[in-house]
Amino acid sequence: MLMNLAHRGASAYAPENTLPSFYLGLQMGATGLETDVKRTKDGVLVLFHDDTTARISAVDVNINETLYCDLLKIDLGSHKGEQYKGERIVRLEEFLMAFGGRDIDLAIELKDSLVEQGTISAIRRLVNDDSRLVITSFGYENLVRCRQLDSEIKLGYLTDDCLDPTLDKAAQIGCVQICPRVDYIDAASVAHAKERGFVVRSWGNDMPEKMRQSLAYGCDGMTVNFPDLMVEAIKEMGL
Repeated sequence: MLMNLAHRGASAYAPENTLPSFYLGLQMGATGLETDVKRTKDGVLVLFHDDTTARISAVDVNINETLYCDLLKIDLGSHKGEQYKGERIVRLEEFLMAFGGRDIDLAIELKDSLVEQGTISAIRRLVNDDSRLVITSFGYENLVRCRQLDSEIKLGYLTDDCLDPTLDKAAQIGCVQICPRVDYIDAASVAHAKERGFVVRSWGNDMPEKMRQSLAYGCDGMTVNFPDLMVEAIKEMGL
């Protein structure tokens, strides 16, 4: 089954990395969810992509420099419509309690250093079956630390390409997924990565034509902001 991962939830329609966005993504036909993990000043692991809240809130604070109790006061939903007013930052544990028991794909991207132990600990406590869960990062050292902490957790390397030097690095720490940007791949490079045993999950699919491009290249799935449009693309291509 092709992975249709709702990127920070159905983030084209609902406030990213909030529970309504995740639920909406699944309602739209996503096979799973992708989210981001950062650390607050007092060490709470929360779901957030940027370093600061400025892009999606009227308040501008740095996640790493702000206490969790203060982040809870910030409205992260109003920018997507009045119906989302008052949506608050979500803890990793809340996310895993809501979705960790479901038979869906989960991709948890590490956005900070020193979040590996807490992330893995939360997964081990709250996810009964992690066969469809993968920890990902653009930071290779994040993945190295994850592997040092846990020899079995599935890892995915977020990259630009899926050429041999990149694949070699991923293989060294036992990554099962390679996650390249759609703009820097083609059918041959995807096929080669799959021949080497990797699952290929692309990112950067911000338009329907890029989704169709990833599918035509043979990717095993992708992250998308509008999972409903990916469902349509899959049907149109007869996959």
